[in-house]
Amino acid sequence: PPIARLPKVTANAPTPQPPPVAVHAQTGSLAGSVRDPSGAVVTASIHLLSLQGQLVGRTATNERGEFAMQVPAGVHDRVEVHAAGFPPWRQERVRIEPSQTLRIEVVLQADQPMRGQVVDPTGNPVPHAFVVRVGPGDQVVATSDAEGQFVLAADIGDLEVVAVHNGFAPSP
Repeated sequence: PPIARLPKVTANAPTPQPPPVAVHAQTGSLAGSVRDPSGAVVTASIHLLSLQGQLVGRTATNERGEFAMQVPAGVHDRVEVHAAGFPPWRQERVRIEPSQTLRIEVVLQADQPMRGQVVDPTGNPVPHAFVVRVGPGDQVVATSDAEGQFVLAADIGDLEVVAVHNGFAPSP
């Protein structure tokens, strides 16, 4: 019987492939604790921002007021700590070294109330004047006492105020 001929097969040598490369950026850690001036634990969120202002990492304190997070190594713009009842805490230009931990111990200072006095053009106190936040929907934020003194809550934020009282033009 005739022998079947198989088609001719040409084998090509495999194309050399580069060795696999590990695709990961070098990382380090940011860790520490957040407390108030008395040493009490503070519940806070911790943010690390890049030089371009982008959020690089975010974490929160645990029940012991401690935090830790893996982040890309390098120089970052800042670390911010945010907690209710405290102004934001910042540390500028933070360097995270590869395979190392940068530890920061944060003591947050409570906001202090803003105090002021309403006086007339000659410097005499104006009692019972309204201190009004200027802007859309003007809002009374305090009233002066008998000596013209007033106190604004610490958490009121940035604002422009004027004093208003019958018989006086609003203060600039």
